[in-house]
Amino acid sequence: MKSNDLDLLRQADPAAAIPDGPLNEDELAGLNRALARIAVKESVAAPATAVAVRRSRPRVTRRTVMIGVAATLVAAAGLVVVDPFGSTGVAIAATPVLLDGELRTGGPAKAQLLVLAAVAAKDTSLPGDAGSTHSVRTSTWDLSTRVDGETVRSAVLPEQIDLVWSSDQPGRRTVRTGEPYFPSESYRQAWVRAGKPGKAGEVVSDDTIAAGSRESWFTYPLPTAPAPLLAAFKVAHPIDVDGTGALVTAVRDLAKDTVPVPAVRAAVLQLLAGRSDVVWLGALKDRASRPVEAFAVDTSYTGLPQRQVLMFDAVTGALLASEDLLTKTAGALGVAVPSVISYTLFFPTGR
Repeated sequence: MKSNDLDLLRQADPAAAIPDGPLNEDELAGLNRALARIAVKESVAAPATAVAVRRSRPRVTRRTVMIGVAATLVAAAGLVVVDPFGSTGVAIAATPVLLDGELRTGGPAKAQLLVLAAVAAKDTSLPGDAGSTHSVRTSTWDLSTRVDGETVRSAVLPEQIDLVWSSDQPGRRTVRTGEPYFPSESYRQAWVRAGKPGKAGEVVSDDTIAAGSRESWFTYPLPTAPAPLLAAFKVAHPIDVDGTGALVTAVRDLAKDTVPVPAVRAAVLQLLAGRSDVVWLGALKDRASRPVEAFAVDTSYTGLPQRQVLMFDAVTGALLASEDLLTKTAGALGVAVPSVISYTLFFPTGR
């Protein structure tokens, strides 16, 4: 979180007068989550003023689509604030193209997931992060949209995140921009004039992580059997309440945290095989043109009907990509239906 974002949150700190020092970054992030959740609740009875699809945070029940979040909170959450230049016009929202096959009806997934689990269990080409150091590279994009009357604009700004963290050594989190896309040339020019990142590879943040200071969704080493692994997932993900959608979120949160060892990858696939609402979409190619085996679940647990897609490497059983798609209605988001509202590419061997 950038320093100016922290300053914005400090101004909103409801306990600023308590004489125990200012809130640290983790505490401010918690404040941000709390205020955002309040905004979601209040939005039920109030017109939407902003809409954002947020990245997951540790140990919090996530609701991906958040309505009624104030612009300050959207900025502080590290999202791309869209239409920040006061322009007017018709509703426009730029979203990535759909991948071929990810809207297939699909079929029963259990048998294919169990085959893939057996492959993962025997894999020797990707040992995973078996020690205290975890190293992950991702490329991710999330929809962020500002709703102002009938005006909706958005910019597509992917981010590449290189994360190294450890329980006993200093780590690092470096965020670089991907290539931005805009709904219009005038928007691109306004974006550049405002000093926003304009090309791929620009460093957004580069932060040192003190040894043992990073809070994780999980406790390591992870169990290698399905039942205890499910229990470990439930600590930070409300799977009993929200069902398979929350399990899918846990699976991709794990891939954002570490490269699981083969036995854990196998257990993840076995857990998915035990869910009757997971469907097999067959062989696809992800946004990095890698061949994958794709599986999906249709859910409304985030607030809007959507499809969550997980794409696995058929050779290692590693998660290579995940996507969220709106399938029936976009609410106030102002995007076409169906459309992609979030994706993440994982590069377990690309670092």
